[in-house]
Amino acid sequence: MTAIGTARPADATALRAAFAVFAVAGLVGALFRFVVAYGWSVGLDPVNVRHAHSHLMYFGWATPALFVLLGMRAVGGGSRPVPARLLAWTLGLAVVTGLAFLPWGYEPAQFGPARVPVTIILSTLCMVTWYAWVAWYRSARRSLVDATLRPLVDAAAAFLALSTLGAWSVVAMVPFGGAGDTLKLAFAHFFLQVFSEGWFTLGLLTLAWSRLPDRVRVPGWALAAAGLGILVGFLLSLPSTALPLGGRVLARIAGVSHGVGIVALAWTWWRSAPASARSSWGLPVLLLAAKGATQVLAVGLPGPWWADMATVRVLYLHLLLLGFVSLGIAAETLSGAWLRMFQAVCLSVVASLVPFTALWPFAPPGMAAFEAAAWISVLPPLVAAAALVGGRVRAV
Repeated sequence: MTAIGTARPADATALRAAFAVFAVAGLVGALFRFVVAYGWSVGLDPVNVRHAHSHLMYFGWATPALFVLLGMRAVGGGSRPVPARLLAWTLGLAVVTGLAFLPWGYEPAQFGPARVPVTIILSTLCMVTWYAWVAWYRSARRSLVDATLRPLVDAAAAFLALSTLGAWSVVAMVPFGGAGDTLKLAFAHFFLQVFSEGWFTLGLLTLAWSRLPDRVRVPGWALAAAGLGILVGFLLSLPSTALPLGGRVLARIAGVSHGVGIVALAWTWWRSAPASARSSWGLPVLLLAAKGATQVLAVGLPGPWWADMATVRVLYLHLLLLGFVSLGIAAETLSGAWLRMFQAVCLSVVASLVPFTALWPFAPPGMAAFEAAAWISVLPPLVAAAALVGGRVRAV
């Protein structure tokens, strides 16, 4: 198994701070569900609440945790740590950005006669910290503990940098107004696809791979298949009317390619993993495989267009971001009963979404299901906060 570095005080602080952001982000997400379920009027646009939730999760939870853990597990076993100042800026900007979405969303803020795009400016500053981490990784790349990790972590870092092209392109389209709506949507989905499926998925797989016996190689064909889907699969999130027939066929091929590649990577990991690795990482990897299989079936079989299956997409995203990403980070930072408890509450949130999808074989759920889903969504942030207060969050 790859050598594991010891957390510096700065690393330990950053991991605890990321867990605190998870708790805040989870409560913001729960607030959105309560607004939907009970019609609460909280003086905030529900869309802004949803955006605040997602930005806190993406920028303030998973990204800083990955910065730290990849530095400890993959790059030099902690001998080339990520600069503490970079971690502080990454977390600080992420929190301010996420909370700024609550009052303003993507709309400019009014300061006297001036209209200032606060959240756009802050999001741009967040991307600067990502470039700084990629630059650090390039300088520390020769210190990789295990050369077999290089394909995964190289791809993760490349996709992190590449994803920002989508965000920059959205900003560049602003002067065109409504005339560029379709292109803006395409660029936005390119960013989300490459950031979540490329950076998050492959970054977390690097951590999972570091738990395997030495010299278990990453299957190149599976990584290439997943990479094709990461780069082109954003087309699936566009309205079918926005794409010609050839574009829709290409999008489906890319979606299937991505799903097959992910399932193959998960299977390779599973058959090589010792019992100690499966005890912590087994569930996240199984959920990753389930996500990949869901995509193959939903995209590869004749049926509705992916962008039109809103409820299935929400379930898919939670399988990825709560099931694989969050539980993968927990596998590196929690142990024993606390890890099992965190896994249980995160799974309960994912399961609470199933009744709202076409996968539900019974009668459509009533308002009671929405209310239950809202209350269940409170559990993960409460467990995360309890683990944090109890001093249970640490690199394991």
